Amino acid sequence: MKNKLLKSTIILIIGGFITKLFSMLIKITIARIVTTKVLGIYMLVMPTFSLLINLSQFGVPLALSKLISEDTRNNKKLILSNIPILIFINIILIITTISLAPIISNKLLHNKNTYLAILSITLVIPFTTISSICRSYFFGKEQMLPHVISNITEDLIRYIILL
Repeated sequence: MKNKLLKSTIILIIGGFITKLFSMLIKITIARIVTTKVLGIYMLVMPTFSLLINLSQFGVPLALSKLISEDTRNNKKLILSNIPILIFINIILIITTISLAPIISNKLLHNKNTYLAILSITLVIPFTTISSICRSYFFGKEQMLPHVISNITEDLIRYIILL
């Protein structure tokens, strides 16, 4: 038990370190490529993006990983039963975000240029929810390596596309 916990912790630390390095490299590259106006829009929209991601997941991944780690239920059925709930939440959130995008960009962020960025966030919401469900499954099974590999691969591909 302790060896598995120690191994998982070390995998997460190393993976987190590599991911943070890639993230820093990506942010430096973005700052050099784009103008200050685009960087300002990016910084304005990021808190809205974080809020919408948190609302779309609704705390389900944490609960799923706990239930999967207990292993007293059928894990496949547990995950499949949560997908319709999260899809419903995502649809409501997407519709709400699209309808409130002008208000968010003009009244809250005081920048009409953030409108398209807020609309583009709505395309990402379902993918992050699906990703969090998969991540919670592996965390519940105490398999940290798939999560670390996917994060590193994602950042590497993001950097390659950026270049």
